[in-house]
Amino acid sequence: MALVTIGIPVYNESTYLDETIKSAVSQSLSDIEIIISDNASTDNSVEIAKKYSKNDPRVRLIQQSENIGCHNNFEFLVHQASSPYFVWLGGHDVLEDDYLEHAFYFLEKHQEAVMAYPKDACAIGKDGCPVNGAKCSNIDTEGIEWPLKRVGHIAKNLTYCINIHGVFRTDILRKLPFEKVIGPDNLILGMAGIFGHIIGIDTIGLRVRQVHNETRSEQKRRWELFGIFESEKGKDPFKKLIDYHLYHINKSTRIGLIDKILHYNSLR
Repeated sequence: MALVTIGIPVYNESTYLDETIKSAVSQSLSDIEIIISDNASTDNSVEIAKKYSKNDPRVRLIQQSENIGCHNNFEFLVHQASSPYFVWLGGHDVLEDDYLEHAFYFLEKHQEAVMAYPKDACAIGKDGCPVNGAKCSNIDTEGIEWPLKRVGHIAKNLTYCINIHGVFRTDILRKLPFEKVIGPDNLILGMAGIFGHIIGIDTIGLRVRQVHNETRSEQKRRWELFGIFESEKGKDPFKKLIDYHLYHINKSTRIGLIDKILHYNSLR
C-alpha cells in the first residue's frame, strides 16, 4: 500500500503539467500513489497525463465525463486515496524531491499533528521565479492545546494559502468541510485545527505557481462582489472572511459547547 497519495486536480494545465507530474514521480519517497483527476480539459492535458500513467504503475488517471467544478474535483481526489497521508498538488505547481519524505517521517513521529506544511514553500510566477512576499503563512499550532484556540490562531495568521498543500492525515481530511464558500482552503485549514496540530517543517517542499497574477487589492474587490463581502466603512473584507468561516466552525457539532464558550474570544 502507498504511504502518501498525491492528488492532482487538472483542468487545461498543459503548459506546466509535464513538469508537475515529473516532480511527483521523482519523489525520494517512492511508496506513493499519484492520482490525476482531469476535469474535462479541452487542451492536451489528458495526453500528457496518459504518458505517465502508461509508464508508471503508481500514476492513475481519472477522466471526468463532464466538468464537475474545481471544488468538487479537489474533494473527489481525497476520496480516491488509499494511503494514510494525502497532499494536493496543483497542475502547474512543482514539488521538491524530498518533500514527502520529510513530511511522512515527521507525521509518523508526531502523532499529535494532523498536517505538516513546508515552512519555506513559496509562490513562483509563470517564469518560475519567486514572487516577492508570497510564502507559506505561519500557522504553526505547536504548544496551543485548546482546539478552538488553534482554530483562532490559524484564522488570524493565514495570508497566502500555500499551506493547503501540506501533507494531511487522510482520515482527518475526509472529516473536514468541503463547502462552496469563499476561501474553502482557509476553512479546511481552520477546521483541521480542531482535530490536532498543524506544524511547519523546515523544508522548501514545493513551489506554487501563480498563473492568474491577481493582486491582494484585486482579490478584495472580487470578494466584495459577494453579498457577505459588501463594502462597509471600516470593515476589511479579509476580516469578514474570517468571521464567515468562524460562523461555519461554530456551527460544527464536532466542537463541544464548553470549548466554544471558553475560547470564543480567541476567535475574534
